[in-house]
Amino acid sequence: MQSRPGRIVSFLARGIAAAGVGVVFPLLGLAAEQLPPSRSFANLRALGLGVTPVALQGLSHGSTSGQNPAWVGLDGKARQKETLRSLYFPEVTAGANGTTRSLAKAYFNGQGSTQQSIEDFLKAAKNEQTPYGFFELAPSLSFLRFQMAMFARVEVEGYVWSRSDSSSVQADSLETGDVDGIFGLTGSDSQMLVRAEILRGARLAFSIPYKNTGVYLGLQARPTWRSEYSGDVSLSEPLAEQAATELKAKFNESSGIPLDLAATIRLARVKLMPTVGVMVDDFSDTLFKANKNTHQSLIQRSNLKIGASVWAVQGKSVAIQCTVAGHHLNDERVSGVDKVGVACESHIRGNQEADMIVNAPMVLRFGWNSRGVSYGGHWNSPLGLVEIASAPVRVLGPAGFSERLDQRYFVKLSVDVSGP
Repeated sequence: MQSRPGRIVSFLARGIAAAGVGVVFPLLGLAAEQLPPSRSFANLRALGLGVTPVALQGLSHGSTSGQNPAWVGLDGKARQKETLRSLYFPEVTAGANGTTRSLAKAYFNGQGSTQQSIEDFLKAAKNEQTPYGFFELAPSLSFLRFQMAMFARVEVEGYVWSRSDSSSVQADSLETGDVDGIFGLTGSDSQMLVRAEILRGARLAFSIPYKNTGVYLGLQARPTWRSEYSGDVSLSEPLAEQAATELKAKFNESSGIPLDLAATIRLARVKLMPTVGVMVDDFSDTLFKANKNTHQSLIQRSNLKIGASVWAVQGKSVAIQCTVAGHHLNDERVSGVDKVGVACESHIRGNQEADMIVNAPMVLRFGWNSRGVSYGGHWNSPLGLVEIASAPVRVLGPAGFSERLDQRYFVKLSVDVSGP
């Protein structure tokens, strides 16, 4: 009879072999386009930290499975035996940037029609503005070591540009003899590259502790329907009318079921209570199959995330946990410096139960990565949990244009209606 260590090694070997088969065959056997490395954030905690929180203590506030499903159901001793942990409704998030605020000002203060006011603002902006908007509803239910959530997310970003803004584009047009226009433009007409993404679906997650070893395993399934659009809109034409027509006709529709695997190892008896976390989003890659014959199937490559954390401060009024973590470690499309970051999370007046910091009325977050400094936090207000986050994000432009660094701001309200 095979020993327990032998069974574990055998199980891991079979899992690695299955993962290898799952990665290779979708890429070789399917005519599907690879999606770029995930540009959207999983949650406001990750955005405010600037790094993946895969090795940070789980916070049982709303839909936390995106942080690390291995933490689902893991709370202080007082809540370990509770069946219903939480029922958050609504969980609503909104996001914008500086350009969005300027657009809103143009909307309310512009002369003439609303549409004309916005168009005038964008035309005058030329190669300076990157409009952005975000909205998500994600009610969630947590019970025992399970968590379920529904989500509907809309994210739209723009990149305003014109031919005269790029010397490389001008050089290309001269070499090809296209002196009258490029990309359908004439003169220096302004354009806006529009990217829109609509995601809706569910998250189903659970965790399993391995006896009293400090090892926790997590699994999450995310049935997801995607609608995506990317293309240029000419600002010399009626923007609202053209955008509505093109978006309706050119959205690419697809669907798939991503699987996420995770594990954490906690050394609770060590003074700094170190934790190591590992998570693989889209395990074995995810095929999003086109819903129509005229649409494109898509592949989201797996995202390996690894982190380590310690409790740098464990005071009675303040507890600070710091982490170093990396994401897309298996993706050569992401440069090395873009894969890592460091961050700290300060729990103000949290209570310590065993090796957990719980019931903190306020948490502050700061982080750094190759894009710059990010920050955020949450506050348990009388109305519910209010969470904020801000971070710089890279916005890619059309061919011949450099990327822009865009500071974005988000706020989230979560109300637990399950009672005390």
